[in-house]
Amino acid sequence: MNIDEILRELNAIFIQVFKDKDLNISFSTTTEDIQEWDSFSNIELILDIEKRFNIHFDLSELRNIDNVGELAEFILNKQD
Repeated sequence: MNIDEILRELNAIFIQVFKDKDLNISFSTTTEDIQEWDSFSNIELILDIEKRFNIHFDLSELRNIDNVGELAEFILNKQD
């Protein structure tokens, strides 16, 4: 899976979690860009991402992710 495919999958997860079919994330999307993105939705988001990509995040890893692009790169590297 390449980075663009990961972004498409992430977009589908974001649409599901935030219940917004018009949501379109990009590599630069942050929590500041999505009003509903709070600590509770973040937990659901991370759990759904872990399940979809069959990976696991450590808390220390999550602290270093500032935007969707970094999240996608992290997922890409976890799949290697």
